[in-house]
Amino acid sequence: DTMIELQVPEKVIRYVKCNHDKTAQLLKKPPFRALTLRILYHLSMDDRCKSMFTYTEAIPIVMQLVINFPQNMVAKELMALGVNLSVNGRNAEMMAQNKGLDALVQRVLRTRDVLLMKCIRNISHWSFSLQEDLASEKMYKHKGLWAAYVVPLLELAQSSDNHDLVVEILGTLGNLTPQDLPPKSSWDKILAQYYTVIPFLNKLLVPGFSQDDMVLQVIMFVSALMLEPKCAPLITSSRVVRSFHTIFQDKQSDHEITLQLLFCFYRMLRHPETLDEVLYGTNMLPDLLLAADSTNVEVRRMCDSVLDVILDHDIHEGEVGEFGRQIRRRRFEIHNAEYWNLMRHRDANPTAFHDDDPDERDHEYSHSRK
Repeated sequence: DTMIELQVPEKVIRYVKCNHDKTAQLLKKPPFRALTLRILYHLSMDDRCKSMFTYTEAIPIVMQLVINFPQNMVAKELMALGVNLSVNGRNAEMMAQNKGLDALVQRVLRTRDVLLMKCIRNISHWSFSLQEDLASEKMYKHKGLWAAYVVPLLELAQSSDNHDLVVEILGTLGNLTPQDLPPKSSWDKILAQYYTVIPFLNKLLVPGFSQDDMVLQVIMFVSALMLEPKCAPLITSSRVVRSFHTIFQDKQSDHEITLQLLFCFYRMLRHPETLDEVLYGTNMLPDLLLAADSTNVEVRRMCDSVLDVILDHDIHEGEVGEFGRQIRRRRFEIHNAEYWNLMRHRDANPTAFHDDDPDERDHEYSHSRK
């Protein structure tokens, strides 16, 4: 830090002779490639540096090195650099251009390279974030970008026994929206045609079968499916909702899983079929009420949104039903929690709240007035 403050690097650099003014260019030179990759990898770990790669030849060179790598598994130094670069949205867009995404997906389908799949997942996050930021779906310029890869990725996930690879594939699929699917297609049509997908998800949700990161990706993928109203009957007819309820009960201490489950429930409650399953089939309301005063702010906020949907559903002709009364009662308890705790403490220790001796109190009061 002191050297930087004194501008030592700027003063010393003129004494270092180098015929290459751009480090990225050295990737083209095999003798310097390994060392250059390590240097660029360390630079790419800094978010401020990631965006700078956009204005160099680094990304096209890295893409060519990855796509044409001679072994099945891309060298870790090279692929780690690609993963880091793909975190930046502009870099991810450049990787997807000129059939770059197609080349990456075709390679991962052939090699099952986990780090390569992680890079593809980062690109899917870019396309998802891009759609979220647009005011209208019509403004999305990459419609159908993922159309050709949805089914192959689903098949790859079901045929692989590599935990990390399946996590990355589900993470990618969870980032896809209806705009990314094939023309005249939707998730419900895909699930109906490839009927093994939902049983596969059910298997991953069996207690003890999958690690938490896998469970989290299944939850987020189902949330993506719930954007399609016609997916609701398919989900309801499976054990997915009941499995989610069990996970919700068991993972209250895991705020990330709880938050994503609440978001998924929120989407489920928008469809009559899954709403009935959530409220009546699983009797989930008591557990939702328990989560309403979570120590995590985001969980509390999401839980409030879920309870709002249930409350609105339970009002008929201006009359609040039993679910609505339970929600209002719970919110009243939370709002007045400090007061209720004080009352409980008083009931448990009545003598602690008795007045002092009146004569002594009068004496102290008169003394304080003097």
